[in-house]
Amino acid sequence: MSDNNDETLNVVQALLADNQPSNHSLVRIGFYNIQAYIHLSQAKFEDARIDGMNALALTQFMGKNKSSDNVFFTVTYAHAVQAFALLLQGKLKRALAVAEQGLRDFYQQDFIESANAYGVLPAYTSLLYETNKLDDCETILTRNLSLIRQFALPEWLAVSYLCLARIHLAKNNTNDAIKVIETLEQIGYSDHLPRLSAIARWELVRIHLNNGEVILANDIAERISSENLVVKKAQCSIAADNEADTITSIRLLLANQQYKKALKQIADAIEQSQPNRHYRILKLEVLK
Repeated sequence: MSDNNDETLNVVQALLADNQPSNHSLVRIGFYNIQAYIHLSQAKFEDARIDGMNALALTQFMGKNKSSDNVFFTVTYAHAVQAFALLLQGKLKRALAVAEQGLRDFYQQDFIESANAYGVLPAYTSLLYETNKLDDCETILTRNLSLIRQFALPEWLAVSYLCLARIHLAKNNTNDAIKVIETLEQIGYSDHLPRLSAIARWELVRIHLNNGEVILANDIAERISSENLVVKKAQCSIAADNEADTITSIRLLLANQQYKKALKQIADAIEQSQPNRHYRILKLEVLK
């Protein structure tokens, strides 16, 4: 959840360039995973794909040893990165196929029950939601959300909570949606991840706007620190593509009939978005 991506990337690249014997395969797999995550946030999707391929190649070199949880987590993580990359480019069908393949390859009939599957479940359930398979998505998330928390990256965890809350909202279960998001907010406080709490609060704004509760939405938004916005010029998080940022603030402006300011923010947000982040840009264009 840190914003020091450039510094982190420099460190990781230096470590990957180090071919000392101590820099063994399992450690290098971890470095490639970190690098893939950063490249994903920078919309360098081909670089993220190559990172995943390098990690997978090392797992094959180590051998498909089912006793190694780290090897299996790497496999599902690499598929998750690729699935998210395709989702962010608007390639939903291909993304869903990649996520499903990541689950099938190593877990076959029992993939959902394996702890290592939680590396890919946030991507898989996001795609189920985006392709309108709401019942399947709800079933998986309801069964596995507490365990996803243990294994998923923080922003991927946030996306899982957002999906479940929005399914409740789509089924007119507003109270259940709020309960899910307040749980996410509390995780942010207890785990000392202020951005996670900010993501949750932006989703509360979105929920209350959906219910026509503009005054309450304004009240919540005023108390979200601008430091926790998840969009910056050089990077954009998965949560931002799910509207936990500028997109929801634009919706709030529109609800308050501040149309000129909203149009200016839409234009600025499109300019700041990486051009190959089609999923995000489409959401912004719809708001015009």
